[in-house]
Amino acid sequence: MIICIASSETTADGVVNPIFGRCPYYIFYDTEKDSYEALSNPSVTMGGGAGIQAAQFVVNKGAKAVISGNIGPNSAGVLQSAGVEMITGITGLIKDAVEKFKKNELHSTGRVTQAGYGMRRGFQQEAPSQKATTSGENLEVIKDDLKELVEKVKELIERMNKLEEK
Repeated sequence: MIICIASSETTADGVVNPIFGRCPYYIFYDTEKDSYEALSNPSVTMGGGAGIQAAQFVVNKGAKAVISGNIGPNSAGVLQSAGVEMITGITGLIKDAVEKFKKNELHSTGRVTQAGYGMRRGFQQEAPSQKATTSGENLEVIKDDLKELVEKVKELIERMNKLEEK
């Protein structure tokens, strides 16, 4: 089976990228041959429609599952219609994610990120984490997500105040 991992680098020693549609690389891992190929994301610099084009690229390469931190709704629509399993909320090393996938320890979450995450809006934004757990939502994960959101809101208020001062 071919699985696709959103990646920041070209090796399995790299980390899973938090954003599917605009990640720099995809690692296409063949679980039967225990080998991989790293390919540049041809959609990374697109102005609009990157998620759709990226998902179609992955489908055309024969991936049956995608592993990423987050997957946006446009990408998810293409992947779902092609029957590609989506596993989101994954962080850490690619090789660790592959091993967990091979041991059947990763499962489709069915979650997608809100539209706009990863889009270039003057600064890179990232969705709150959606860490996969075997027993459902974890209180500590929710607390961490809330702290991240509070910090992001503070940053946005500060930026807005600076703009209003001008």
